[in-house]
Amino acid sequence: MTIDPDGTTLSTVTYAEAPVAELPEGEARMEARVREAGHSWTGPRRAIARFLCSTVAHPTAHDVLVAVSGVGPASSRATVYNTLTLLEQLELIRVVRMTPGEARYDANILPHHHLVCQRCGAVEDIPALDVQVLRHGQVACAEVRFEGLCRGCVGSP
Repeated sequence: MTIDPDGTTLSTVTYAEAPVAELPEGEARMEARVREAGHSWTGPRRAIARFLCSTVAHPTAHDVLVAVSGVGPASSRATVYNTLTLLEQLELIRVVRMTPGEARYDANILPHHHLVCQRCGAVEDIPALDVQVLRHGQVACAEVRFEGLCRGCVGSP
């Protein structure tokens, strides 16, 4: 969506798949960065990274815990939260706040925005290039949250 400085909408948003960290590249990048920062690359960290790199669902910490439970070495709630915090601090994932108190995690660290589906609650990535804001001055960073219907719900009754 392009918005003129006076607030006039000039075009519409196009929804496209944003590039996502993919295995093995995404996981390998995370492993290398974690090791460079002086931390060990444990089985639970590997499982968490693998899950985050393989999903576009923007999972919560609880979702991550459920997904990695029973996969390799046991992951405790503390391990999941500590690993998510570490990956965020190393800028390998980003935290997306959809509602107050709800943090979701995203391995796609390229500039992009989000669409939150009002029907099913899904979160979709919208590449930053699909959204432009025209204004005087220089914008260093922007993150836009759209609410509406996801591609799956648009055609559903």
